[in-house]
Amino acid sequence: SRLEANAESVDVQHAIRVAGRWNRLHWISEPEPYEPSADTVEHFFKEHEWGFVRGRDGTTRLYQVRHPIWQVHPVRSHHLDVDWAALYGTEWAELQEREPLHVAHAVGSPVEVSPWQ
Repeated sequence: SRLEANAESVDVQHAIRVAGRWNRLHWISEPEPYEPSADTVEHFFKEHEWGFVRGRDGTTRLYQVRHPIWQVHPVRSHHLDVDWAALYGTEWAELQEREPLHVAHAVGSPVEVSPWQ
C-alpha cells in the first residue's frame, strides 16, 4: 500500500499478488475532506450501523458497528486492475467486465464491533 498526500491531492494505491498476478486499486482524491449529508450514498455506505453474517452453524447473526462520522475526500479518478475470480471465487467473475457503481474515499477511524448476537 502507498499513500501520498499533499496540498494538491491524495494519491492512494493498494496491491496484492495472488496466483502470480498483481491486483491493484488506485485512486486520486481531492485533498480536503468533507462530511456528506445523511441523504447521500457516501453517508449510507460508510455510516450504516448494522451488519449481518452467516454463522458457522448456518444461522444469520447480527452485529453493530460504531465509529465517529467519517469524512470523505471527493474522488477525482480511480483505476481497478483486479482478477475478481482469483481473489474471491468464480461467482465473482462477472465483476471483471464491470465498472464500479460508486467510488468513495473515507477518512476512517478505529471502529467498535459489538459481539455477535
